[in-house]
Amino acid sequence: MVLAAALLVLTGPVVLAAAALAGPAGLAGRGPAFFRQWRLSRGGRPVRVTKIRTISGPEDGSWAVPHDRITPWGRLLRRSHVDELPQLWGVVRGELALVGPRPERPVFAARFDRTVPGYPARLRVRAGLTGWAQVHGLCGDTPIEDRARFDSQYVEYRSPWLDAVILLRTIASLRLAPAGDREPSPRSPGGPP
Repeated sequence: MVLAAALLVLTGPVVLAAAALAGPAGLAGRGPAFFRQWRLSRGGRPVRVTKIRTISGPEDGSWAVPHDRITPWGRLLRRSHVDELPQLWGVVRGELALVGPRPERPVFAARFDRTVPGYPARLRVRAGLTGWAQVHGLCGDTPIEDRARFDSQYVEYRSPWLDAVILLRTIASLRLAPAGDREPSPRSPGGPP
């Protein structure tokens, strides 16, 4: 919580500037600057996740965001992951962790619980801003089966050391290239990360 609060203070000006440009008076010029959505964390507890809006129009209920609905400004925010920074407030409140499986919307979590092997294990820990799956390039519209496999590995092998490695790898991976360009690595956290 202390680290998240410090990061929130440090990144606050970036978040406010990005939100101003994403809002009605900014570059995107359509709708509110922030996007809020219910997701599930440890034990299936619903948490309200806040991001900077990156798409045009209302939410359509699909699992992956259609690329044609991402605004040009939103594309830059997604590539740099600046749109995720408001979630630090959820960490400060104790609803999310810095590291853990990414939270999923309840409707999709219910579906994946029934159809994706190992998916329910991710709810044994608090959801996080970054995780083992994300540092291996599994974000956006990558297969949920791969994400669930990496999330299960994280839950099984989690430790302060692994969390530190994931945070460092997250910082090292921040760049302005599309997240989907990174290849998933098959390495398990059971060995040296």
